[in-house]
Amino acid sequence: MVAKTKKLPRTSHGLRDVLFEEIEHLRSGEGDPTRAMAVANLSKQIINIARVEMLYHGLARQSLELGKPMQLGTMQLGSDAASAEKRATEQQSDMTGEAVE
Repeated sequence: MVAKTKKLPRTSHGLRDVLFEEIEHLRSGEGDPTRAMAVANLSKQIINIARVEMLYHGLARQSLELGKPMQLGTMQLGSDAASAEKRATEQQSDMTGEAVE
């Protein structure tokens, strides 16, 4: 029989609570290191998804402010991505006349 666990909110606070509970279980000797590693790995994925969503919303807001529609599939990937981001920032600065950070 599988023990029923309490459902935590799917928020950053809920994630933080789960992680601290795992740490407490490990420190008390009640925890399972394999389970704790699985929780940590899943947490990293959740954080990565949240980071991508925040970046997307920032870019969408920026494209609206510039009056340019955002085009999916045009993001630079790989080792040239940093230089492409720098060029895009410089182009944006040229368009607005303001320095962009």
